[in-house]
Amino acid sequence: MVGSTGLFQKENRVRVLIFCLLAVCCTHAAQAAPPKPIVELSTAITLDAGPVPLAKIEGRWVAAPTAVAAAVIHVETEARWVQCRVAKIVTVDISGVQVDVVTAAAVDVLDVVSLTGKSFGIVAPAGKYQCTITATDGRTGITQEVRQITLGDPVPPTPVVPIVPPKPVSTAPFPASGFAVLIVQEASGILPGPKQAILNSLDVRKYIDERAVELSDGSLFRRVWDDDISTYDLSDIPAELKKAYELTLEEMDSLPWIAIVGKDGTSGYSGPLPEDVNRTMELLKEYGE
Repeated sequence: MVGSTGLFQKENRVRVLIFCLLAVCCTHAAQAAPPKPIVELSTAITLDAGPVPLAKIEGRWVAAPTAVAAAVIHVETEARWVQCRVAKIVTVDISGVQVDVVTAAAVDVLDVVSLTGKSFGIVAPAGKYQCTITATDGRTGITQEVRQITLGDPVPPTPVVPIVPPKPVSTAPFPASGFAVLIVQEASGILPGPKQAILNSLDVRKYIDERAVELSDGSLFRRVWDDDISTYDLSDIPAELKKAYELTLEEMDSLPWIAIVGKDGTSGYSGPLPEDVNRTMELLKEYGE
């Protein structure tokens, strides 16, 4: 009896040991097992080049010969919501480089009945287009893919014609390449003190000398001349200075008179000499700065 009892107890201890080993192994296996994978959404996009016959029946577009789409896009996906946006692409030629530009031109996209996934019909003329497919699902969030497609014959690049600004209308009293000043007075006349001070002013002379352009003979384009210079006296001077003098005589209606060409060669002033040095300096700076 004692031997039988001991044997029974020994067998029980073995059973307990085996049970414990199995429990440990199961626990380790449970910890090492990978988590159950989350369902992944797969998306496959294919294109059927047109023309694809479509018709709208009870508010839904289906395959039928009564309407024609340029192409149909098939989207194979498990996502609950799928959208398709299509924008036209134009190719422009900029200085010999062809650049694709996505425009905001409206393109009709139709929901087409399909057995699986989603299908969209594109109603648009021949050309290049950008298709943006957006799939939305609570399990994976939002996914998006962008494709470029060509329908029909490629559209030739649209040349970009450079815009040339119109040449500004010159208001200069005579032709000159830059800042130039001509003062005409009556040499035998007597000027009031303030106006005589203009002709004697070192500030006026310095300002003009530092900015006046050169004539064809190398001298500065600035003169104080009498209004009665003879044709003989004008025969040996640069042609542009002679032209400036003749045009100023035609314009003036009083003496003394000042004609100024701005530093840009297109603006200018032609009118009576200002009343004093300060006003003359203001006038010169308006066109010389």
